[in-house]
Amino acid sequence: MNRAGMRGCPAVGTGEAIGNAGVLRNSSMLAEGAEAAARVEMEINFFGVLAMVRAFAPILAGNRGGAIVDVLSVASWISNLTIEGELA
Repeated sequence: MNRAGMRGCPAVGTGEAIGNAGVLRNSSMLAEGAEAAARVEMEINFFGVLAMVRAFAPILAGNRGGAIVDVLSVASWISNLTIEGELA
């Protein structure tokens, strides 16, 4: 998304962009469908954040500064052996 795609967006003209999207498929690395689950997680949890930052950075720069905040889930603080392998 580029600045032209943001026209009419209520966030244009503000000083902050806040994102909190996230997904956890909680799939074992060896389970059937594990690759698809990992791709969904990466698409949303990494590339989604990257897209948000890239879309709003020029707007915030045009407003002479601001902040981009990505809110993590409380689940990111919990150790779970079934997902630690995927994070390693």
